[in-house]
Amino acid sequence: MYDVKEILSEKIRAILTRRGVKAGDYLGIFFISKKSGIKPREVEKCAIEKINRSIGLYEKYRDNLEEKKKLLSKGGMFRWGDEKGLVLTELDDDEFDRFVLELEKYLKELVAKLK
Repeated sequence: MYDVKEILSEKIRAILTRRGVKAGDYLGIFFISKKSGIKPREVEKCAIEKINRSIGLYEKYRDNLEEKKKLLSKGGMFRWGDEKGLVLTELDDDEFDRFVLELEKYLKELVAKLK
């Protein structure tokens, strides 16, 4: 069984190195943070290690990270698609929107710390 902090750091890595943007990663971080009280900043060291390992091993992850940096600099990556209708639990849209803005601000800071 994975530790909550491990899952959170893996979700952060996935957002920054996976091709495309998956709502499930944002929702995962949102619900994990809300339920556990653990904020993304609290797993920064682990997330950086995971990201650096991934981009060190795979060119596709380096390329994806560069694309994500561009999207973040333009003012956001997350956009709802059809998956919003698939969310099975109640979601406060305003709370989630604030969370996404805060998370993406943090992700911009995080990518500046990567090698």
